[in-house]
Amino acid sequence: MMTEVVRFGEVEVRLRTDWEVGIGGSTWSCGLKVCAYVSENLEALRSRRREGGRLRVCELGAGTGVVGLYLAAACGAEVVLTDLEDHVELLRANAALNRDGAGEARVERWDWDDDDDADAVLGDEAEPF
Repeated sequence: MMTEVVRFGEVEVRLRTDWEVGIGGSTWSCGLKVCAYVSENLEALRSRRREGGRLRVCELGAGTGVVGLYLAAACGAEVVLTDLEDHVELLRANAALNRDGAGEARVERWDWDDDDDADAVLGDEAEPF
């Protein structure tokens, strides 16, 4: 297991990575690119908050949680990090490493192949950000 720090602008996220949990145990370049985008577009993202509340985000297939944890820290977002059962322990460890930020993150198991998790996942108003 290794620990890394991801930093864009003034915001940093600490992460444990572990290839033994599988493909999601590493921080991938696509996640870093999304963090960079978030860093460059903070005001637009913050403006999406509900009146008087926090930006609420659900990250599907979170892996190490880099994107969701960065959003929590940078935007004060309330984030739900989801992934397969074998990734949940690593996600919880990473959420705990970053509890001192402005936002909040919780971890839930989500298995796309498990019919008990949901009958359907819809994204009719999903927007790239």
